[in-house]
Amino acid sequence: MVLFGPLAGALADRYDRRRPMIASDVIRAAIMMLLAAVAMADLPVFLASVLAAASTVASVVYPPCVAATTSRILTAADLPAATATRSAIGAASVVAGALLLLLHSPAWAFVIKASTFAVSALFWSASAPSSRRRRGTCGPPRTWVRDTNFARDSRHCGATRLQSASSAPTSCAALRTELTPSCC
Repeated sequence: MVLFGPLAGALADRYDRRRPMIASDVIRAAIMMLLAAVAMADLPVFLASVLAAASTVASVVYPPCVAATTSRILTAADLPAATATRSAIGAASVVAGALLLLLHSPAWAFVIKASTFAVSALFWSASAPSSRRRRGTCGPPRTWVRDTNFARDSRHCGATRLQSASSAPTSCAALRTELTPSCC
């Protein structure tokens, strides 16, 4: 994720976010089905490790796309609740996965996980496309300077807040989300 994170952020900023999200979901669904086959055929664990790594690489584009999409469709006041809800769902899915392993074989857990990726891909393919960004309209330093100046020069609100000052944003959209007037 560290190696491919900056590339994923650039993809989220410059292109229709649905395509990388759909591709990520489809690739991960296929990988989960392969993991189910590895589990059912009792193949070497090494194959499962390689497939899990491939799934991680395929997922690297998803978080920046979600962050950029969320910041575009929600108001600044709704972003904290949406982020908390997404985190809670993520934690609940980990618990649900563990419970599923108690009730069924690992192969079934992989098949069910593959189905969640397939449903997600269908959801994104049915959603309306976002406006496509022109090449060169995002990226340091021009956009970051503009967004920083907007936050600093906000006339209707004297202060700004940084939601995560310790971590650098992975995309311009994430930076716009982090640098917002505190009253908005």
